Amino acid sequence: MHANFEKYSLLTARVLTVAIPLLLVTGRAAADVAIFLVALLFLVRSIIVRDGSWLRATWVRIGLALWLWMLLISIFAFDVRLSYVQATPWLRFLLFAVALEAWVLNAVWMRRLVISATTMLVFVAVDAWWQYFTGFDFFNHPRPSDTRLTGPFDDLRVGTYLVKLMFPALLGFAAWHAGKNTSASFKLFLGGSALLVIGAVFVSGERMAFLLLMLGLCLAAVLQKGALRAAVAGVLVLGAVGVGGVAVMDRAMLERQFMSVVATLSVFRDSPYGELWRSALHLGSERLLTGVGMKNFRVACDNPEIGLPVEVELRCGTHPHNLYLEWFAESGIPGLILFLSMLAALAGRLWRGWQTESSRAWMLGPMIAAIIQLWPIATTASFFSNWSGVLIWLAIGWTLAAARVGQQQESVARDSVSVRATDVVSPVTMR
Repeated sequence: MHANFEKYSLLTARVLTVAIPLLLVTGRAAADVAIFLVALLFLVRSIIVRDGSWLRATWVRIGLALWLWMLLISIFAFDVRLSYVQATPWLRFLLFAVALEAWVLNAVWMRRLVISATTMLVFVAVDAWWQYFTGFDFFNHPRPSDTRLTGPFDDLRVGTYLVKLMFPALLGFAAWHAGKNTSASFKLFLGGSALLVIGAVFVSGERMAFLLLMLGLCLAAVLQKGALRAAVAGVLVLGAVGVGGVAVMDRAMLERQFMSVVATLSVFRDSPYGELWRSALHLGSERLLTGVGMKNFRVACDNPEIGLPVEVELRCGTHPHNLYLEWFAESGIPGLILFLSMLAALAGRLWRGWQTESSRAWMLGPMIAAIIQLWPIATTASFFSNWSGVLIWLAIGWTLAAARVGQQQESVARDSVSVRATDVVSPVTMR
């Protein structure tokens, strides 16, 4: 019975994981349900087979401590119920990432995830371009304005989706075929897909997505070596030329992606995002130990005793639009320290994996996706949003799994070499 459960639960978890790039397009709930089921199956399986080895990981222990802290401080939140609603299900993200590393993804299913992500990446990019030129996407979503696109989504997140999947998808394909005599058509497909996505992110009008895309491309060029570095650098140059061409022909997009960014940065402190960041710093400073409670930024910001003065315009929103300020304001200094400690432990785990040559190629794409999503000086969606949360924890779990698979392959290769050496030496030894 246990064997059947292990077999079918693992298959279910793997299928759900590979389906996530598609589920993210269908709606906010679908992908969240998928990761919840993967986390639940993993937890049940761990109990049934009595495997708690994953609890030994430092980053997991810190993550669990962070979750318990979120539950504890919810007692002191402005809106206790709202804080518990945010804090309690957060555990699903942590378990999902652990499940990807320890149970779900092996080399075969990682390749299938790459195929799934690349398929959806190209489809969404083509859909965005179709909407840009025709005014409607394939699903008849109208273009909302001259400088924004929705693509197949019901709101303005097509650029964010493309940026967060581009690197694990396309660099995963490149890693898969590294060292092989790949055809010119395959190289053309990868390069063309990258340029298609870069252009789609630009015309989406999402300024932070485009900035993070440039950061990711620079990281890819720096962290690669040899022919792959040259290929990434070539894509970066061609992408810049292509974007420049679109900007020249579309003055509204030029204004949106370049002029408005410069203007916002020059007065960032008093911009809408700057106001939200200042609100987060103010609220966190008022409650340094416990914060205002999970998901309580929106509540505390309007509170007459702790919130900012009413004459400060644009001071409040649903969240601070920066994940580190969100942790500070809502969970206090201890919560922020625990979050940073968890990231540091994750970084240490991934650094050890990076030392293995066979891990690097598979790790690079999802690792860049994780870095750009955790970049500290960026305006972000809420860290607790189900849609953006799925993308963040998918990248983290994918990177951890890639490190593990690479280390396993390296170990197998060493054992194979050792066996061959023994076979050669043993006749001499016997004489």
